[in-house]
This record gives sequence, structure tokens and C-alpha cells, in this order.
Amino acid sequence: MRSGAPVVREVVTAMTARASEINVHGTFEWKDLRVEAEILREIEAGKSLVSVWSPSTDDFEKVALRGKTGTTIRISSWFQLLGVIIQTGSISRLNVFTHGKRAFVGFQGDLVRGDVLMDPKTAMTVDNLQELHSLDHLDVKGKKNQRFRPDELLKEVHKRFEADAKIILYACDSGADLELLNTVRDTFQVTVIGFKLPIAYKVNVVGGRKHSVEIGYTFTQTKTDFHDLDLNDPEHVIRVPRKVPQPIPKPKP
Repeated sequence: MRSGAPVVREVVTAMTARASEINVHGTFEWKDLRVEAEILREIEAGKSLVSVWSPSTDDFEKVALRGKTGTTIRISSWFQLLGVIIQTGSISRLNVFTHGKRAFVGFQGDLVRGDVLMDPKTAMTVDNLQELHSLDHLDVKGKKNQRFRPDELLKEVHKRFEADAKIILYACDSGADLELLNTVRDTFQVTVIGFKLPIAYKVNVVGGRKHSVEIGYTFTQTKTDFHDLDLNDPEHVIRVPRKVPQPIPKPKP
């Protein structure tokens, strides 16, 4: 046994209604709202938005809510994602809208002109996913507060996904690192879909204000409803299928 105080990670989330599709999105705010306002005026004037503007919390929410179905929840860490899952009914599809880069899916940070500053402690990375197994307990706070050992929590997570369920990481370069996708797949025991290239978020500006936000693989082919993106497009998408659990062999007599 390890000496010292037990290592505990707290997961705070709200109880969600039973749903077959769940949307979660990260928490990212502009360090200076005046900078975003200036950029929006530039976009409306016809200047390029590539590498200048980035979606914030409210933009992710706009995209998620334009979907055909699903409950939408804001989170700020991948540990909170675990809490959302175990306090939800059977899940067929989990859509994650957030910022990312190669081998890194962020959930909290700040936006500045031309860049996204992501918090590594709350991100989904191979190291952070593996760290889960070194914790003594995890506290899940919601309508019903619960404490789990890591193995207990993961069992609850696995139960929530239907056999053909999938997690879709709508984050830039979320599929650029196969080790990360394999680790997410093995942690959640579900099919995982990532994107090889940066995702295009197109903001439509009217009167200097954001009118709507669309999502796509390129700025010329964005979609109002994210469900309309082709998840079988080999140029942009990589899919890591769920491993079918193998039965435990019976001991020989």
C-alpha cells in the first residue's frame, strides 16, 4: 500500500435525464472580449477568419444544440465527462465538442487572437487517462454524491454504453494520434471517432455580433447540423472500433 493521504479526484456534474445521445462541450472563454469583438467586425467586413477566431463555450453550445437530438452539457475536465456518463441512462452516441491538438483533447482554457491556451491538467491525454488507475478514489458529485475506486467507476462507465455506441471527438486533430484514440477506446470500451485535421468552425456575423456557428471539414463545406458530417470520410475521419469483450476462460477441472 502507498503511504500518505489517499489520492482523490473530484468529479462534479449535474444529473442528466435518460437519453440515448449526449452532447458535451468544453469551457473556453476569450481572455479579452474586446479582441473577439474586433475579430467579428473584421469577419463581417470580409476579412479571413482562418487562424484568427476560435469558438468559445457559447459557440460549442450553439453547434451542439443544432443537432437532431440529445442532451447538451457543459464540462471543464475529462473527469467531469466520467461523471456525466455514469449519471446518464443508456448511451448510443456521445458527441464531444471542444478544442484539441495532436494527442491532446482539451476541456478548459482561454482564447486569444490566433491561438487557444488549453489546460493540460484537465485534458484528455494518454498520461491523464492512465493516471486514473493510480488514484485511490474518485468523488462524483451530482444529484446523488458517490465515491468510487477507479475500477468501480470504469465498470459503471462501461455499463452506460450500448454495444454499438460511439464517442465522437469533435476537436481539431483528435484523430492525429492513434495511441490516444486507442487509449480512449480501451478506457471507455467503446468505438471512438477522431478527426485527422483541424475542424472548421464558421461563424456568421450580423451587425458585429455572432448570428450562428456552423461546423465542417473545410470553411467552404460547413454544416448547420453536425450529424450531416460524413463520419466515413477517410480523408478526415479515423475510427477505432470497440474491442468485443472476451469471455473469461473457465478453469480446467
